[in-house]
Amino acid sequence: MTKIIQLKLNAYSLREIAEYWNCTERQIIQLALDGKLRLAIKVYNDTLVDIYTNEDGETVEQEISIAERNANSTKLNFQPMGRYIFVGIPDLITIDREGQVDTRIFEEITGEIICLKEPITVKTDYIRLLEDEKNSFDSIKLLDDSQESDMNTMKALAIMAWMLSEKSSAYRVAGRPNAKKINDVIQTLVEMAFPEDPPKLKSFNKKIAEALKLFNPE
Repeated sequence: MTKIIQLKLNAYSLREIAEYWNCTERQIIQLALDGKLRLAIKVYNDTLVDIYTNEDGETVEQEISIAERNANSTKLNFQPMGRYIFVGIPDLITIDREGQVDTRIFEEITGEIICLKEPITVKTDYIRLLEDEKNSFDSIKLLDDSQESDMNTMKALAIMAWMLSEKSSAYRVAGRPNAKKINDVIQTLVEMAFPEDPPKLKSFNKKIAEALKLFNPE
């Protein structure tokens, strides 16, 4: 049974998106390295935030100054906070390889490149996928899935046509599947299966011919 994951925030951790897309965090980073989506972190001047889950299971953000961060770096789980900026591909490569990177160069949502006053450490756990990026990729993925489904249908038509032509010479012409003859016999079978209201296979022979062009075993 497929597990339905509900996302309610406008920015998601790699763990949340991996669960939502049923993939690994590593695969999400690879999508970013391939230029198919952009990953971001959240920064606000020199303030950091300690993120934890309270007794009610709610995610809580507590602002921590740089001084507090340095004093408690071994005790607290810090993440940058404030506005979101995109992490560059060179830094993502380092994060993918080493789990973190010290960097100052980021890209604003507007597309401008910015340089922070001080380097900050970006770890895998800090990375977020913004909702707009998720929605854009979801749309592309749906289109890709639809195109893949169409190609699989065409491949199935071509296989069917070749199998019929091998079974009987009545479905061959010049040594190849005869799309019109195959269309005629399929329409006859459809009418037998649905005698009261048989569906019409409009231009089905053209689809078969197109499939044979795409998937020619020769």
